[in-house]
Amino acid sequence: MLDKVLGAKRQVWMERVRNELDLPVRLPLWSGTRHDLGSFDTPLVSLRINGIGTIGAFLDPSRGTLGEAYVRESISQRVASARASRG
Repeated sequence: MLDKVLGAKRQVWMERVRNELDLPVRLPLWSGTRHDLGSFDTPLVSLRINGIGTIGAFLDPSRGTLGEAYVRESISQRVASARASRG
C-alpha cells in the first residue's frame, strides 16, 4: 500500500521535475526501475535510491534530508566524467 501511494506521488514529482527543470540526472531505484529527470543520451549524475524510505527525501527535499540520506548510504551517486559528458 505504501509503495502504491508513494509511487503515484513519485510519478507526479518526476514528471514535474522533468518538464520544469530538464535535469541531466538518472534515478535508479531499489526496485530495479530507473527514471530520467531530463532529456539526455547519458546522464551527468546518477543518484541511486537504495530503499523506499528514502524517496521522501526527494519528494520534500532539503539539504538536511538529502544530506542525511547520503550519509546513511540510502542514496549513492555516480558522476560522469567531464570527457564523457561532452560526448
